[in-house]
Amino acid sequence: MKIIRAFFVLMVILIVSLVSSGCNPEKFTTFTMGPFKTSVTIPGNALVGTIIDTLPFSSEVPTNASQTFNGHSTSSSLIDEVFLSEMKLTVTNPAGGNMNFFKDIYIIISADGLPEKEIAYAKDIADGTTILDMTETNENLKSYLSAAQFKLKPKVLLDGVPSQDTQLEISTSYTVKAGLLKK
Repeated sequence: MKIIRAFFVLMVILIVSLVSSGCNPEKFTTFTMGPFKTSVTIPGNALVGTIIDTLPFSSEVPTNASQTFNGHSTSSSLIDEVFLSEMKLTVTNPAGGNMNFFKDIYIIISADGLPEKEIAYAKDIADGTTILDMTETNENLKSYLSAAQFKLKPKVLLDGVPSQDTQLEISTSYTVKAGLLKK
């Protein structure tokens, strides 16, 4: 009899704790921020085998975070995680240009008051590539996408000599998981 009573009490405690802990899936939302687009230029005077990590950052990319979060019934204080879901590099200049001179490329993110962080990479880039889908590093980028703006810059290892400056468009999208505002 004591075992049945203890089991019953344990079940009641379990049910009450599940109900009161808020295990309601409607209290969270997942949405996409982006695509954000910016451009960077790889100089045409680089040397083969050179790792170029001194390139300037892109122009600042506004996140419109407050508006985006409000539009999804959440706020920056309720953001749980933000992950890069897609990054694509496209040669936009010169016309007909490609990435033949790239061996590896890494993309770094920065925002005011935050350290630089590698967020995507591609290695052994094939000749003839004009559009490149990057591999994400699965870093939580909550602080960067909650900021008013962020910047991106490439770090590249060259295996050829670019004949002229090459402009790359960087397009990024991010998946956000957040709690919902109470109604």
